[in-house]
Amino acid sequence: MSSNYLQTKARRASQFAHYIRLMDDRAHEIAANSCMLIISDSRGDDSSAEPALEGEASVEQLSALSIGDLPGAPSPPEDGEAGEVWRPESSVPQRFVQFSFEEDWFCLDMPNSTLNRAEGERIMRDRTGFFWLEDRPKFTLAGEDVEGWDPFRKVYVYGDEEAAGDDTAHIFFAVWNFPVDSTLYVTAASFDGKHEWEDDHPIR
Repeated sequence: MSSNYLQTKARRASQFAHYIRLMDDRAHEIAANSCMLIISDSRGDDSSAEPALEGEASVEQLSALSIGDLPGAPSPPEDGEAGEVWRPESSVPQRFVQFSFEEDWFCLDMPNSTLNRAEGERIMRDRTGFFWLEDRPKFTLAGEDVEGWDPFRKVYVYGDEEAAGDDTAHIFFAVWNFPVDSTLYVTAASFDGKHEWEDDHPIR
């Protein structure tokens, strides 16, 4: 692994941490409410990307939803369908890492619309602190569909933004194998819909 790759990966981790760090003041001082941050591999309105799935949400709609209801996410299976909780096996419409910012902690969260079970198990081997929400339900967010979206999560305290940025870089560049200089997009808003900050803001 080249030193240039490692340096660029470290720079991207710091870049992610910068946006995560901004959310502390936004959640506690500006919005005084729970907020979200999404880092994704494509714009929500990018016509050159794969066609949006039915029900894909705008930034305005996102702010009114729980963190499990994200753009590009197919509906979870109906009750009574055979098999395990739905997980993409070969492809997903959008890769994203999302964060929710609460009063005393924030969390990295990925539903099964962007992360499959094998990827989650690898992350748990590579990194500490990750878990399936079904195993630690006390960290369930308001209105969250745990059974449908089978969330994969890690909880941080404020001050751990560098660690969260490093985890995000590991997921994009080591687990999902994105080129380390890939353009990614940042969206941030409050859940109550009163505040929006970045809206598919490109970072590289």
